[in-house]
Amino acid sequence: MSRLMARRLFLVFSFMALPVFMTNTSSAGVENTWPGAEGGTIQALAIDPNLPRPIYAGTEVGGVFTSTDDGSTWSAVNNGITNFNVQAVAINPDFNSTVYAGTSGGGVFKTNNSGGSWTAVNGVAPDDDLDNLDVQALAINPLTPSTLYAGTAGGGVFRSDNSGDSWTAVNGVAPNDITNLDIQALAINPNTPSTLFAGTAGGGVFRSNDSGGSWTAVNGVAPNDITNLDVQALAINPDTPSTLFAGTAGGGVFRSNNSGGTWTAVNGIAPDEDLDDLDIQALAINPNTPSTLYAGTRSGGVFRTENSGGTWALKNSGLPYASISVPIDVKALLIDFNFPATIYAGLNPGGVYKSTNSADQWFSSNTDLTATRTQAVIIDPSSTNTIYAGTDSTAVYRSTDGGTNFSARNQGIQNDNVQALVIDSFNTNVLYAGTRSRSVQSTANSGLTWNPASAGDLQPTYNVQALAIDPDDSNILYAGTNSRGVFKTTNGAGTWTQKITGLSDLNVQALAVDPATTLNVYAGTNGAVGVFKSTDGADNWNDFSNGLTNNNVQALAIDRVDTDIIYAGTNGGGVFKSTNGGGNWTAVNTGLTNLNVQTLAIDSVDTEILYAGTDFGSLFISMDGGASWSAIGGAISGADVLSLAIDPATTTTLYAGTAGEGLFFLTERGEPSGGSGGGGGGSCFIATAAHGSAMESKVNLFRQFRDLFLLR
Repeated sequence: MSRLMARRLFLVFSFMALPVFMTNTSSAGVENTWPGAEGGTIQALAIDPNLPRPIYAGTEVGGVFTSTDDGSTWSAVNNGITNFNVQAVAINPDFNSTVYAGTSGGGVFKTNNSGGSWTAVNGVAPDDDLDNLDVQALAINPLTPSTLYAGTAGGGVFRSDNSGDSWTAVNGVAPNDITNLDIQALAINPNTPSTLFAGTAGGGVFRSNDSGGSWTAVNGVAPNDITNLDVQALAINPDTPSTLFAGTAGGGVFRSNNSGGTWTAVNGIAPDEDLDDLDIQALAINPNTPSTLYAGTRSGGVFRTENSGGTWALKNSGLPYASISVPIDVKALLIDFNFPATIYAGLNPGGVYKSTNSADQWFSSNTDLTATRTQAVIIDPSSTNTIYAGTDSTAVYRSTDGGTNFSARNQGIQNDNVQALVIDSFNTNVLYAGTRSRSVQSTANSGLTWNPASAGDLQPTYNVQALAIDPDDSNILYAGTNSRGVFKTTNGAGTWTQKITGLSDLNVQALAVDPATTLNVYAGTNGAVGVFKSTDGADNWNDFSNGLTNNNVQALAIDRVDTDIIYAGTNGGGVFKSTNGGGNWTAVNTGLTNLNVQTLAIDSVDTEILYAGTDFGSLFISMDGGASWSAIGGAISGADVLSLAIDPATTTTLYAGTAGEGLFFLTERGEPSGGSGGGGGGSCFIATAAHGSAMESKVNLFRQFRDLFLLR
């Protein structure tokens, strides 16, 4: 049989049996091989006051999760949600299957079936709709639940009187309007729901007595005022609604006993466990004993007062990081109305923690709550079924079966935010991890145990965002940091030296070492200059950004065959290519419909093939060195693609780490199926069924046909 005839039969067969797309969107064999690590950043918590009492968690990258067993297990409930950054959740007290989710940039979503399906309820443009707005707070009128309020970033407050079908901006009239303010918190007087309070960024607290028709700043007058006007949290005493607490960014907690007329700082007594200067992100009041209040802080964990703020006690026992002096970031607090000794804390990262004894002791409540970022993926070159994944919540995981099963490899590094991973190709038991708050960590036993690997200039608390290892000498490593430039070690992380001559202390987000000339090192930064290059092993740096029109460089990749060819992935500018070692750059974005490129990978065999991972679930492939791109369709939908790794033994296998949906792998990249290839139209991808699916027998038959006739 001729190759041409085989191709024709291939097309007929594929259209009959399997989806093969020959347009700019190609369908590869995409499988969600691992749902991701448990935990993540929890931004909102809500509980149904009725029995049974489902809990909802709004996450930064995983959408909405729900638990129907008091936090023992969780399930993602995101059908219909198109923006997975959920910042606020509110439950209708009369119809508890109706829940609202406020998102970052996507407005408000609503479900009438406890999360079974969601619909955007943002009104009708152009009048007062919430489309594309950042909704940071939600509040429901407890007596008339069809009335709800949405606090937005920069757009003030919106009100709906028909359960979200339409919205009206309710920001008052100048000079007492809040139209352009950043609304970070909302609270409603439970006895007089026409009275509500708004906590703002920079404007302090505002009060409306007419359901948002007009507003008045209620920040008191010195010395009885709120001295920090960045108010992030509000809580009302349910027994005495004139008593209001405000949590501020950097000023602790303030209390008003007269609905905001005057205020008093209630931060305890220094130096013992006081809240002065702390960033308060969450407040929760015990409904049965309102003098008991909990405060969630950005860096200090959880505090409890039993006398309305007179004194505070630190309550972090059992929380992650509590024993290693790393800041504990608490973004949400929730008290079970029926059992007030039960409290939930939403962490950044770390997921949900639960206490059943009024915060005296906490334990993880994250089973199946997979709202983490898989920020780094590497493959063991000596055993390519061994894959490591670095996550933002629970550090490092390892698979030894090609990604089917993962287990934590976290002793000594547990709960760290791992942003970068590299492996020693000469001794693959040795790995290095770049972390957000504990610098570089290393392991000599394939991740079984980890130890600090920062010494010299590289301090143990630095934020390490990028790592690169010299392919010829694995004792030489480079670390890119947030606002401290580049560090280098020549003795396997024994000591580090800061290397910023010509670079300064910029925010370094990507690093790459030239495999042919290892003294050539590239740094991608977020600053006035996008790419720097050193030709002497980082001793000196020079601006190599000519033609680079976007200077927020998030990824770098070097062609192994021709190392003068380099690609840079940028935030908002797409992909740029240099063919002369970074001397000049050209945008190569034809067909690349999403220009926020967060990761790049080049096929090590055919270096004309490269992949770009972007936000909102977009993964692209170029078969011609970036000249044109095609979107790879499949199971990745909505989740940002953060990391890519190509199997060095089977380069048609690609692993993609995502935000909120774990790890995907793509297999069976087909040969071009004819056509001119313009705009990616000539690329063909074989859709691979998941293991054990009803399609698997057809896929296997198709593979046999392909191997016999097409790939000879």
